[in-house]
Amino acid sequence: MSAEVQVYRLENEEQEGPYTFGAVPEIRSQEHRPCAGADGLPNIHEIQHLHFAFESESAIFDWFDETDLVHMDGYGFSVSVYRVDAGLVMYGHCQCAFDLEASTLVGTIEINDLIDRRLLENAA
Repeated sequence: MSAEVQVYRLENEEQEGPYTFGAVPEIRSQEHRPCAGADGLPNIHEIQHLHFAFESESAIFDWFDETDLVHMDGYGFSVSVYRVDAGLVMYGHCQCAFDLEASTLVGTIEINDLIDRRLLENAA
C-alpha cells in the first residue's frame, strides 16, 4: 500500500459533482476549466469509474471562482475531504480523479467557510 493523500471534492449529499446532469446549471466547462483530456487526465470515458476532485483547497479556487462556489452552495454542495491511497489518484494539471469507493470520508467543509478562509489568507 502506498501513502495516503487527501483530495477535496465538491459534491452534494448524493455524492454528485457540480457537472452531474446539470446539478448546478450555472457551472459550465470553460477554457480555464477544460475537459478531463485537455487537463492532462485520460478521456472521461476511460475514467468514468473515477470521481473528480482537487489536491488542495487552494486548487479549488484555481478552477472555480467565488461566484461559482456561491451557486454550488445554493444547490446544497459542500467540500468533502477524502483520504485515499495515492496509487488510486490520477493527477491532471488542475484537477485529479480518484476511486471514491476505495476512499474514506474524513471531513466536510461548508462552502462559506472555504470562502472565508480564502479571504483571511488573502488579507494576511
